[in-house]
Amino acid sequence: MARTGVLLGSVAALLLLSLGGGYGYVHSQADSAVEQTVVKLRPLMQISYSDLSVDLSGNITLKDVSVNPSKGSGGVSVGQIVIDSPGWGYLLSGAQSAGQIVWPSKLQLSLKQLAFNLTPANIILTDQLTASLIPQNRLSETLMMACGGHRSLSMQQFYEVGVESLTGDGQFGFELNPTGKVLQAELSLSFRSLFDLSLATQFKTDLPAVSDTMLAGYPLWLKQADLAYADRGYNGRRNAYCAGLDDDIVDQYLKLHLDRVAVLLDQEGWQSNSKELLDYQLLVSNSGAVKFEFQPVEPMLFEQLKSIELTRDWRLLNPKVQLGGQWIHFSERAVAATLDEAVARIQTETALRAPGAGSSTGEYAQDNASDKAEMRRQETRAAIRKAVLGSEAEPVRDKTYREVRPEQLDRFIGSWVKLQTYYGRKVAGTLERIDGDMLYVDEHTGQGSAIYPINRTKLSGLQVLY
Repeated sequence: MARTGVLLGSVAALLLLSLGGGYGYVHSQADSAVEQTVVKLRPLMQISYSDLSVDLSGNITLKDVSVNPSKGSGGVSVGQIVIDSPGWGYLLSGAQSAGQIVWPSKLQLSLKQLAFNLTPANIILTDQLTASLIPQNRLSETLMMACGGHRSLSMQQFYEVGVESLTGDGQFGFELNPTGKVLQAELSLSFRSLFDLSLATQFKTDLPAVSDTMLAGYPLWLKQADLAYADRGYNGRRNAYCAGLDDDIVDQYLKLHLDRVAVLLDQEGWQSNSKELLDYQLLVSNSGAVKFEFQPVEPMLFEQLKSIELTRDWRLLNPKVQLGGQWIHFSERAVAATLDEAVARIQTETALRAPGAGSSTGEYAQDNASDKAEMRRQETRAAIRKAVLGSEAEPVRDKTYREVRPEQLDRFIGSWVKLQTYYGRKVAGTLERIDGDMLYVDEHTGQGSAIYPINRTKLSGLQVLY
């Protein structure tokens, strides 16, 4: 009996040692594979983490992960990344043949406590990357407008109204069918800040071969995309920040924007449902939500999205929109012949009313981020005041003005200015343009407005609205 007990104890000890040794080997392989990946990505980004662990199921967990661009700072931080794959052995071993990695048949990545930190150092780079990934066409601009944006998605716009980081969770996974060599991938991200924004997409592609360049070397086919947006005060803060005016002025600006949306909704096929305009009013007044769903009848090449024309091709995406909890199936509606023209008019006029919202390229691209933001705010304040108040503009309080030198005026084109000449002439209005020493001010009077030319060398007083 004693011998049996000793034998069983020895077997148990050997099993424990084997398991311990096996776990140590797996942990070593995981650590080595992750480090190889970090080194391979180093030319593009700097990755660091505080802890790596592997459970007996093969799940790899990385904690306190930080990802920064190779040239810059203030990137992405992730509290925890979990890598789950039944083919983890291939992934860990990093088996390579002729430069190709042997990929597992299935992989799931879970990102917890995901945070993208916005700083002046990385905003321009991020906006450039976003512009290259998101099709910059009428369709994407219309979606951004429906979500309360004036122009295409811009991290600069977020940052200027006080959003210092986008925080949330993410999931990524793919499944490979080795027989048919078909890759299906899913990506979902959910951010929470002054807004709730979630994105979920499904991709499908045929692979002639599986390699470490498969995502870069083969086209992706879009099967489905979902976008949901709920505002939690972002639109109100953004409009108030851009305008720099009293609440009643901001409210009037929002009404202008809604009137232009009504132009679209009142076109043929929209006249029977005024509730849609009401739902949109709820959205832009910070108490609504909107969801978009695109499910093409046939998988569509992701590259095709860049050439989508709203009036001609939008049915190919089979779109649905949910406003106020009710789904609207656009494929069941008549298309207005002037829809594209109406959308273009709305976008143009909205941009004119708020020219300072959401632009990180063009004439300001080389400027300091804070200077650029201030210049855009100046333009926006003047444009909105002119659009809303027009000839009925009341004199603004002196405390909102700041003295500037005549040679500094080139920075304030589009701003509201107050001038006085040596001869006692007083002018208040929008600085429209500068030609040499001549200033052209759109002066607002009780009889209307008119362009007033004035020589900057003849000024005895000069103030700009801040």
